[in-house]
Amino acid sequence: MQWTGFLRKGRLLESPPALDEIVALLASFLMPPTQALAANEPWNRTWVPAEWR
Repeated sequence: MQWTGFLRKGRLLESPPALDEIVALLASFLMPPTQALAANEPWNRTWVPAEWR
């Protein structure tokens, strides 16, 4: 699988999360503002970096 090869080649993590976990995390972060934009609704939330560590 390319995900495993990517992690191995980059030596990014010793015990990396599964790709589906990464996709779910990205979706929870990216989809709400994307959906607001698509619906032409305002997006008034603020990103808090500490929550994503």
